[in-house]
Amino acid sequence: MAATRSAYSPPVSPANGITEKGRRRSNRDRVREAALELFNAHGYASVTTNHIADHINISPGNLYYHFRNKEQIVESIYRDAVNYSKQSSDLPSGGRIGPDDLAYYFVNSMDTLWRYRSVFGDIVEIGRRNPIIAAEHREFMRWSTGRLYEIFELLGASGNLRKGVASREVLQVVSANTALVITGWWHYLHAELEPAEVTVGVVRNGAVRAYFLIDPYLKPKFAAAARAAIAAQQHEQSVPAKRAARKKGGTQSTSRRSTALQ
Repeated sequence: MAATRSAYSPPVSPANGITEKGRRRSNRDRVREAALELFNAHGYASVTTNHIADHINISPGNLYYHFRNKEQIVESIYRDAVNYSKQSSDLPSGGRIGPDDLAYYFVNSMDTLWRYRSVFGDIVEIGRRNPIIAAEHREFMRWSTGRLYEIFELLGASGNLRKGVASREVLQVVSANTALVITGWWHYLHAELEPAEVTVGVVRNGAVRAYFLIDPYLKPKFAAAARAAIAAQQHEQSVPAKRAARKKGGTQSTSRRSTALQ
């Protein structure tokens, strides 16, 4: 949600390794793309390295040249997910945050959850098998909560928080609770719905659930604009990879580039 958001790399067809821009991907990248596609479709535990190799028409030996095992593949994908989340959560360089910026953060959090649903959905099992990922995920959770606190602090600095109701202690608790809703939304949906009912649209509904934890602390006019922005972004067909160039005095120039959801 910032001045320097980076779009994810162009979608690729794992079978032929050609991106939408006509560039050929390496077999290493094709393995990761195919693995994420299969993990998302069938679950991390159900997919083997043979399934991945067969999906992109390479030999198991070729796959093992790039990755020793499935755990190493998911380790690489997990780091992609973390990098994607951090790149799309940059803070505004001008020190001010608008309703569209706040909405973007919440909607994009859900889009990231959907894109990497197999990784975040199975993170406990993945972490059990891979202590390195378990440690990295604990650090990522601390970073996520800290980033939320920074966002809420910017809201205060921008004059968008109601006076006298959002102390430092309150914002710390709201940040932790918001991170809990965002990261737990996938598991909640799978406890409530049949797997086939959990679609990208349903996942995106989590944006407004998480947002409403901060809504009572916002000034009414700003809160109404943020709710409207979330509603508008939820109905977009793709991830809004918004790049904002902020000038001194709070002037904002915004453009969007879309990255197809997978």
